[in-house]
Amino acid sequence: YKYDALIKIGEIGATEVPGHAHADSFNTLVYDNKGPVFIDPGVSTYNNNLTRQNERSSSYHNNVTYHFKNSSEIWSSFRVGKQCSVDIISDDINFVHAVHNGYSLYGHKLSRKWYFNKNQLVIEDEVNSKKNIPFYQHWILAPDRAFKLSNNKLFINNILISFDSKKIEVIFDEINIPVDYNRYEKTTRFSIKFYGSLMTKINFL
Repeated sequence: YKYDALIKIGEIGATEVPGHAHADSFNTLVYDNKGPVFIDPGVSTYNNNLTRQNERSSSYHNNVTYHFKNSSEIWSSFRVGKQCSVDIISDDINFVHAVHNGYSLYGHKLSRKWYFNKNQLVIEDEVNSKKNIPFYQHWILAPDRAFKLSNNKLFINNILISFDSKKIEVIFDEINIPVDYNRYEKTTRFSIKFYGSLMTKINFL
């Protein structure tokens, strides 16, 4: 394999101290032989401010959101309300399938499938909803990585990433991520807007 991946399909945090948890269900970290490609930024502060809210949010992790909303209810510095529940459908060496209800209050259920091939990671996101509304797949790029975006294809060093859906738009913005407590550096967040389902193929060339 030319890559390693770490995925989050458990509960959002320890039952005894859920306040330390993030709304990061289905978070997917990706590494190649040069190091991190897509990362979990972590936290820089425990103060009750916008920075901590962002760092705990779903859109600061490599997963899918409904209108950038959180899949689990978080607020203040250490507060958690309704927690996302995950059902693991399949958990094999080369294939994982899980479903979560983090957006059930809005009438949506999210499915993610991971296919671990030798030189390719395939991720299939599917939204079970009666409404034709956009969802966003997010990726937080490691800050030392350069990228090129062309025709909805993403090139990162020797990695080619393609996105396949009936209607998509690849958006990116610059965000601050922690270096240490109250110290930051900038990196790129990709947000792929899609409807219904999205197939993501990460090819390691």
